[in-house]
Amino acid sequence: MLNAPKTKEGCARQMALVLKLYRQDFAGGGSFGYDWPTFRLNAPALYARVRALQALYPHLPSRRAA
Repeated sequence: MLNAPKTKEGCARQMALVLKLYRQDFAGGGSFGYDWPTFRLNAPALYARVRALQALYPHLPSRRAA
């Protein structure tokens, strides 16, 4: 995985950026707006990246934890 995040906050930031990129690339969404099946079909690489980040998120430490 490229640019693996080190914290939960970094992971959330990367997910937000990937989703923003998708929304810019496919402005207007699909027939039903933005949904996961359409995301998977329109941008498989971005979809895979978001799913990988979602799987990684629970296992990362938080920056705020002491």
